[in-house]
Amino acid sequence: MAIAEFAPDRIAAYFRRNPATADRLLSESYDKRYSPSTFITEQGDGYLVGWVAPRKGYQSQRRFSNLADAATD
Repeated sequence: MAIAEFAPDRIAAYFRRNPATADRLLSESYDKRYSPSTFITEQGDGYLVGWVAPRKGYQSQRRFSNLADAATD
């Protein structure tokens, strides 16, 4: 998508204006059945993002307070 070429602040602004797109990205993350892959998951009052690697598990985890920023990462 053309959005991938935007600067991070513009991507986050896009997700804030289009929360359904960010929600779809979150849903797709829950459906992944392969690795290595990225992930986004709701955790408490925020979101956790990172990588899942074979035999290494969750890697490079970062926590965000809102879905727009998590989806941007």
